[in-house]
Amino acid sequence: MTNVRLLLLGLAAALTAVLGCRPLPKPDELVALEKLRKGSDPVEESEGAYRRAVAAWRDRDLRTARHFALVGAIKLRMASTAAPEKELRGRVDRMWGQLSKVQAEHAQVKDKLAQVEEMVQLYEELAVAQSSALEKKLHVSEVQQVAQAEKQLGQARLALRMAELVGGERYAPKLLAMARTLVERAEKEFADKKPTKAFATAELGSQKAQEAYEASRPHYQKERAAAGRHAQNQALQKALASLAATSRWLSVKLKAEGGSQWLVMPVMSLFHPLGTAPVDTRHELLDRIAVELKRFPEFHVVIRGHTSHRSPPAKRRRISRLRARKVAAYLIAAGLDAKRFLVRGHGATRLVAYKRSTLNDRVEICILLR
Repeated sequence: MTNVRLLLLGLAAALTAVLGCRPLPKPDELVALEKLRKGSDPVEESEGAYRRAVAAWRDRDLRTARHFALVGAIKLRMASTAAPEKELRGRVDRMWGQLSKVQAEHAQVKDKLAQVEEMVQLYEELAVAQSSALEKKLHVSEVQQVAQAEKQLGQARLALRMAELVGGERYAPKLLAMARTLVERAEKEFADKKPTKAFATAELGSQKAQEAYEASRPHYQKERAAAGRHAQNQALQKALASLAATSRWLSVKLKAEGGSQWLVMPVMSLFHPLGTAPVDTRHELLDRIAVELKRFPEFHVVIRGHTSHRSPPAKRRRISRLRARKVAAYLIAAGLDAKRFLVRGHGATRLVAYKRSTLNDRVEICILLR
């Protein structure tokens, strides 16, 4: 018995030790709070507490029934307050979302507004630049009109002067008078600051002056050519007269033959009597004649050979022709153009003295005046 008691006491002590080490059960309120913290549904928990309170009440455990009834009431109140709070939080969240969206849209609108303002500023600057450019263009256009009118007026004056220089007064008086009137009118319009009208009038005046110039120019050129030819004729005649004054074997005279004017230079004693051999001392005279003829290359020359009756009648013409050819050949060899010369032999048909006089043995260098 004693052993049994000791065994029972040891088991009791061990059981007591074990029970002493076990933790205390959690109160229901703590468990409910933990569930609430875990986010359980308060309505479901209230229903559970209600059922347990009813069961405890039926089991006549008032204390437990009161406890679960109190917990259920708390859960219902929590549920009643959680729904509006949840809805309010949802509304707050939605409002924050809308606010973020509005802020994003505001930022976009702000950026677009800044871009629009920048574009407006650029357009304003462009409008100012275009206005300035237009003003400059208009000013440049006016300046160009004035410059063009002045240039056209200068051309009209020049055309009028050219028409006057070619004898417009004599050859185209009506056209010249019309051109002068138009130029004077253009000058007045230009002075009155009417460049467009001045340009048109000056252009018409220039046309009329050009017509007067074209009408007068052929007559003027013909007149100038005649004057130039006359001056050359005078210069040639003077040069040959000066040459003849230095030699007793040479003379110069002006003759009209066949409607033309000729300068005739008889050269005496160029050849030996009755022959065609030249006298050596006369070469210097031919050289001087060649020099003068080179100065006037426009004139054509006819070289005529003559003899006296001292030469045989059958040979007179042949001798005169040979003499003329030798003079022409000498001048060509001195550098004159062969195309300028024409040779004739007249024999004793053109005497200048009595038949047997040596004055008839001559060579005439005849220059056709222009």
